[in-house]
Amino acid sequence: MPSNNHVIFIHPDGTSPSHYAAARFVEYGPDGRLNWDKLDKSGVYLGHMEDQLGGTSNAGAVTHATGAKVYAESFGLNQDNSSVTSLAGTPGKTIVQEAIAANKVTALVQSGAAYEPGTAAFVAQVGETTSATGQRVPPRQRLADITKEVILSGADFILGGGELNMIPVGQAGFHGTAAEYDALSTNGLTRPSENLIDLAKSLGYTVVYTEQQLRDLLDPSKTPTPPTKVLGVFAPVHTFNDRPEEVLVQNNLPLYKSTAPEIGEMLEITQQLMEQHPNFINGSIAIVEEEGSDNFGNNNNAAGTIEGTIRADRAIGTALDFIERHPNTLLLTAADSDAGGLQVIDPRAANQPVGTINANPTTSSRNVPLDGITGANTQPFIAQPDANGDVFSFAVGWAGTPDFSGSIVSKAHGLNADKLTATVDNTAMYELMYETLLAWNWHPEFKKRPQRLGQPKIQEMLSSFTPMAPALPITWRCATSIKVPMVGSIGTSCLTLESISVIWKTS
Repeated sequence: MPSNNHVIFIHPDGTSPSHYAAARFVEYGPDGRLNWDKLDKSGVYLGHMEDQLGGTSNAGAVTHATGAKVYAESFGLNQDNSSVTSLAGTPGKTIVQEAIAANKVTALVQSGAAYEPGTAAFVAQVGETTSATGQRVPPRQRLADITKEVILSGADFILGGGELNMIPVGQAGFHGTAAEYDALSTNGLTRPSENLIDLAKSLGYTVVYTEQQLRDLLDPSKTPTPPTKVLGVFAPVHTFNDRPEEVLVQNNLPLYKSTAPEIGEMLEITQQLMEQHPNFINGSIAIVEEEGSDNFGNNNNAAGTIEGTIRADRAIGTALDFIERHPNTLLLTAADSDAGGLQVIDPRAANQPVGTINANPTTSSRNVPLDGITGANTQPFIAQPDANGDVFSFAVGWAGTPDFSGSIVSKAHGLNADKLTATVDNTAMYELMYETLLAWNWHPEFKKRPQRLGQPKIQEMLSSFTPMAPALPITWRCATSIKVPMVGSIGTSCLTLESISVIWKTS
């Protein structure tokens, strides 16, 4: 297998098949098909963590980035703040960090702030800490630290929002004055002590703030030499306003900011810049997250959730176009949870409020409002016509505001898509990406996780490598780990038996 392959991992956060159903109805009608529908292979996604059944955005992203099960609050480290050892046996290194070390082109494309874990956890590792008042600070609250690690990561293209987390207290940014930003937060966990945009510029990044500025990077008359490092900062926080519909109407706010590019536009322009990058010949990986589909769901904003899902689907279409140009590309999609537990309900009378639904009754009914196009108990959504020209109205019901385990489906297309199994663990996202990008295969016995193997069993399994790697030396380092000098540039890895992550290089 060549080592110059490409990987696109799209994380439409919070989406289940029900989210895609609502998006399909609105965008194409019941007989139409989303780009998501056109992907070749599907697998039911199992998203449990090390310490709970349901996935979290941060720990789920760590698992996608490393192939390791972690505790629910992890942002790249174990609970004792020690390094996570990846499924490939590399302590403290994600697949994107290994790709950077291998001189592949890398991109983090995000509709939320730069600290959002769906992309940030692929390059940032922060642990728990304690505040000045002695209070425990979970990793995910360290927004400024996460943002700084993203900028210092060396990723070639970093696009998203989050200027607030890049500008120190008392300083103005492109999207807000000093007073406006200080009104949002002066917390040291949120605001950095140094200007991270200036830091990015010192590291060679071209910084852009709007969709037009991003597009100008492809215009030779405005940008004669295409940049090889780009930081896109398209909003103070997210490129969307994740609040209930009624709050947005009250404050005259749109779902998404008009000056920011859509996630699919970010990906399209980034890919064109990647193709011009001198390291593109070595392969590339793009990690893409539409965060609005999740955050709007957590606010039970049906219109925003559907819009976010449609935008994620457009990004999938952009990725399919890339595969047409570069067939040696794996496109992989997965969420890690079901935001809000969205369900479509019909029929609903056109031009009338959608009403309520009885939810979890006890000795009496509990009538919960359904969502219409502008909020609770408003006018219904109208689907595009079906094949017979019929038009149907529907409402959206919610299970609640949290992230639920849900019925998540992962999909794959292109190179190695046939290796996506019908039921797939969250660790397998990393497994499939790693095999495609870094040209490693995995011993099938090591996929039987979790298990505890002793030295005799490991020796027996390693002996099966002999036909492929007859000269592979093995040295026992301690009772719970082995050191295996790997073939190629990755070097020597200490592989723990408990993580069951021995790998071998194929010719």
